[in-house]
Amino acid sequence: AAVIRENLAHVRFTDRGRVVVGKVERWRAAPGERYTLILADPPYDGAAPWGAIESAVSDVLAEHAVIVVEHDARTEPPEHLAGLTLWRDRRQGAGAVAIYRSAALEEDEDA
Repeated sequence: AAVIRENLAHVRFTDRGRVVVGKVERWRAAPGERYTLILADPPYDGAAPWGAIESAVSDVLAEHAVIVVEHDARTEPPEHLAGLTLWRDRRQGAGAVAIYRSAALEEDEDA
């Protein structure tokens, strides 16, 4: 979280990004907020809390949103999360990163 904050400051985007440290089950966006990038790093104790992530972010995603979820490499990520489609699932050692993106991004790339 500290590195992300430093990077936001370095590129002068502190007014455009928000770093939240806490349990996804407790987080709620302020009314009207929309996000283009969400990074989730849940604990590795079993399956990642896919349902909790979906509940927290499904109403706050911008049109070209991307969600990145770190998860246990032994856990298969769902094909869809909060209306987004699994684009990549990269594994390294015990960890993996699932990247979800909107169909609008895929259509833009195909054009």
